[in-house]
Amino acid sequence: MRKFLTILASCTMLAAPVAMHADTMMSGQFTIQGMLTDTGTSLLISSAVTGTGTQTGSFATLLNDGQGVFGTSPSISYTSYMSGDEMLFIGPLTADLESFTETSSGVFAGTVLLSSAGFDDTTANIVLTTTEDKGGSSEYTAVTTIPSSVPEPSTLALFGTGILGLASVVRSKLLRG
Repeated sequence: MRKFLTILASCTMLAAPVAMHADTMMSGQFTIQGMLTDTGTSLLISSAVTGTGTQTGSFATLLNDGQGVFGTSPSISYTSYMSGDEMLFIGPLTADLESFTETSSGVFAGTVLLSSAGFDDTTANIVLTTTEDKGGSSEYTAVTTIPSSVPEPSTLALFGTGILGLASVVRSKLLRG
C-alpha cells in the first residue's frame, strides 16, 4: 500500500506543472474604427485605431483606447482571400486573419486567430461594417468577438478523483483482509 501511495504522489507531482500552465484564454470583444476604400474586390483600410471604451474581458487589459492598428499589407481581398494573407498588429495583440468574405452589401465577416504573450491563441469572429458601397471611402467599424465556449471539466481533477477512489477501494480491501 505504501508503494502505491508513493507512486500516486509522484504522478500528482509530475502532473502539477501541467495544471499550473500560466496561459489563459482570451475573452470579450473590441472594436476597430477607421477609413475604408472598397475597390470592388478588396478593402483598403487606413487610419485604423481601437474604439474608445469598447474593450471587454481580456481586451480591457490588453488594448488601450485609440491604439493604432497596423497590417502586413494595405488591402484585404474579400473575393479571393487566402488564409494567412493578412496579419494585424494591435499593441501586444497579433491578429492572423484566417477567413474573410463579403456577406452582404457593406458587411464583411471572417475569423481571426488572436495571439498575445500570457494568453493561449484564440480564434475569434470579426465583422466589418461600412456605409459606403464599392468605389468610395467611408468610415467603418470592425467588431472582434470571441464566441462563448462551453466550459469543460478539468481533466486533471477528474483523473485525481478517480485515483483517490481507486486508492480508497484498494485500502478498504487491504484492511478487510
